[in-house]
Amino acid sequence: EKIEFSNRVICSDSISRELVVLNDTFLFSYPLQIECIDSMLLVLDNVNNNFFHLFTLKGVPIKSFGEKGQGPIDFINVESFNLSEDRKIMYAYDTSLRKIVKYDVSSFLKDSLKSEVIQVNYDSLPQTEVPTIIYDMLSLKDSNFLVKANHKGLRFGLLKDGKVTQLYNSFSDCVNTNDDEEVWSVFCSNTKTKLRPDRTKMLNATYLGGVLELFDLDDNCSLSLAKILYIYEPKYGIAEGAIPKYVVFNETTQIGFEDIYVTNNSIYTLLHSIGSETLPSEITVFDWAGIPITKIKTGCSLSNIAVDGKDNTIYVIAENEQNAYELSCLSLN
Repeated sequence: EKIEFSNRVICSDSISRELVVLNDTFLFSYPLQIECIDSMLLVLDNVNNNFFHLFTLKGVPIKSFGEKGQGPIDFINVESFNLSEDRKIMYAYDTSLRKIVKYDVSSFLKDSLKSEVIQVNYDSLPQTEVPTIIYDMLSLKDSNFLVKANHKGLRFGLLKDGKVTQLYNSFSDCVNTNDDEEVWSVFCSNTKTKLRPDRTKMLNATYLGGVLELFDLDDNCSLSLAKILYIYEPKYGIAEGAIPKYVVFNETTQIGFEDIYVTNNSIYTLLHSIGSETLPSEITVFDWAGIPITKIKTGCSLSNIAVDGKDNTIYVIAENEQNAYELSCLSLN
């Protein structure tokens, strides 16, 4: 049957919450991620030659680290980071230098950071005619990693003992093209891929168009597709000269998911409104069955989100009227 796109998300509940600005003086450049870690906030943003910026929960800057460079623990390109299941280790994958830098969270407030480098060996990747791009490495149990790559020979894989094996290689046929590379780019590049904290589920959400895939993940690291939400149809242009092909947005594109944060119970999404290019002002909350639960209206443009379930607080990076970024929060109580 032909796939139909809803072009909207209907929730049974809606609430409004006012943002409280925590820091409007730190000069964020292009924030990519925010996370609550051990009573601190960590923001990924390439600012002042550092990728990571640590704040108190009240928005006071503590330190910046993760320098840009070619050193052992320096970075060239970091697009995301993730935590171990016990949240004691932070992992950052550099797509250019092909390495994972492992940080001990307990050292964040100390004078010197405790870190370790894990080099990723591309020689163990499946041999294909299309160049393999590894977009991310997400921490699983027992020091293994879920590999997010770019083609059917390796869409999602398992990095274990230095070797990569395929876990899941299927793609939805909702993209109106017969070109495999275009499909791979829609579902792999600029997408948000998140593991549920208990490592029993995973999601992948597209930026071009709004397609949300929900997966089950078992103890043997097997992935199986549980559900797909087709919200916006992926429409796009092609970057000239890119190998493999790389999709970009054009005048027909509807942007989908700006950012996503997951807990064991809920999926918090920043989903663009239909026909709007501005940042979302609502937080759309789903359960892990893909059912929309509520919309949290803020009245502000939001680029990044993190949820602290201990005190029912959502931390966001919002854009003000002067197009500058502010670190803010809202209470769910």
